[in-house]
Amino acid sequence: MACGLSSGKVDCTTSDNGSCYVGNGVANSFGGAVAAPAGVAFSDVQTDCFSSCALATNGDVYCWGRNSSGILGNGTTSGVALSPVKVPNLPPMASIAMGTEGACGLTAAGQRWCWGANSNGTLGIGYASSNVPTPTVGP
Repeated sequence: MACGLSSGKVDCTTSDNGSCYVGNGVANSFGGAVAAPAGVAFSDVQTDCFSSCALATNGDVYCWGRNSSGILGNGTTSGVALSPVKVPNLPPMASIAMGTEGACGLTAAGQRWCWGANSNGTLGIGYASSNVPTPTVGP
């Protein structure tokens, strides 16, 4: 899947309409404009095939797609979000990054928060995955 950002709006496309989620609110879609909540503009977008996250201009993080690894950060590991949902309990983020079904955000003060899949310890929170945003330690 690929996503692009222009003027605060995200557009995604995929060649796999069975397991990739483009965020336009439609299941089994090949692409389209991501259905951002009213009044939300994005400054960055990160994606893998199964899920994506976007950074809003106010520092909020929104994710969508398959939640089997907890990428929505809402304390569950079930369901699918067909359009962006705000990741709860995060301070404002200055940047975000994603791996396979895992995400991290960095505050302006340099504090890192991560959630989702934790393949090989990539989130920096030990070796367990986390379905809620978790502050990490280290550089």
